[in-house]
Amino acid sequence: MKYWVQLSILFVLMITAIPGQAQKTNAEKYKPPRLFTKWGNGIDSAKMTVDEAKKLIPLSLAISDAAGNKYEISSYNFVYKRVAFIEDEKTGKPIPSSTMVSSLFRNSPLPPIWIKQVSEELKPGEELFFFDVYVKDGKGRILTAPNLRILVR
Repeated sequence: MKYWVQLSILFVLMITAIPGQAQKTNAEKYKPPRLFTKWGNGIDSAKMTVDEAKKLIPLSLAISDAAGNKYEISSYNFVYKRVAFIEDEKTGKPIPSSTMVSSLFRNSPLPPIWIKQVSEELKPGEELFFFDVYVKDGKGRILTAPNLRILVR
């Protein structure tokens, strides 16, 4: 019993001593720049026609700051929200619905298969959405860029 009491006291002392041994660094304060996400002439929440949106699909996503500095894309997610219809089981009539196709990409523009598929299927009422966009600055730091949503009318 005496052994367990001594062991418990030693354990408590070790746990409380750990935070006091933390290393202090003189890391410089870094304020990340405000970034802007652009896809051709498309900016966030832009509404455009099917033809205008089809012209954007093969273009690269561009990330820049207010000073015009360009940033290398590390990764991003792209969602194509399609208009779809499901059949009402009771009436047999079609009901508007939507489906989503999404993937993680590490290069811009989109891969050729995605460009072909989205270009062929794009219709009014659909959305093209870039999110979780990560970029690297000149020093290799990872920054988060704003999302970009294009609404097709």
